[in-house]
Amino acid sequence: MTYVLHRFILHNPRFHLAHAHQVWYHSLRAPWPLTCHYDHPIAHFIWKFIPVYLPAAIFRFHMITYMVFVAVVSLEEVISHCGYASVPAGFLLGRVARRADLHVISGGEGNYSIWGMLDWLGGSTIEVRTEDTPEESEVEVEEAIRRAVEESKRRVTQPRNRTRRRKDL
Repeated sequence: MTYVLHRFILHNPRFHLAHAHQVWYHSLRAPWPLTCHYDHPIAHFIWKFIPVYLPAAIFRFHMITYMVFVAVVSLEEVISHCGYASVPAGFLLGRVARRADLHVISGGEGNYSIWGMLDWLGGSTIEVRTEDTPEESEVEVEEAIRRAVEESKRRVTQPRNRTRRRKDL
């Protein structure tokens, strides 16, 4: 459900919500754990809240089961935005953090799902070049993240001209 909502609603230029998602979430140049829920409020509701709440409403989970489900989903989101190439639960979550990094760095060109299976089936997978060794690929991604962070810092420190000139009529 999150893959379909993310790819076909939040990255479809026909929807105004896609522009809001691009301005809010994709204004980040590199994800980090506190940004896993940073998005426009309506986009967040559609992309993060409905896929977690709707199964509970349909299947009528017990409250403890639902809380465990929410905890697992929240942990998965935090780990996917941690920015590390290898995560503590790597045997379960594989390279989800690198997939989220590549999604943000590419400006939302692919990697719409956390796990990657639906991206593979839908042809929207973004991969690091395979001819490189894993160490060279990590350096390439780390360099892209470093440049993105520097660009963001430069934007913040540059003074803006906030005054507008009025045209005399």
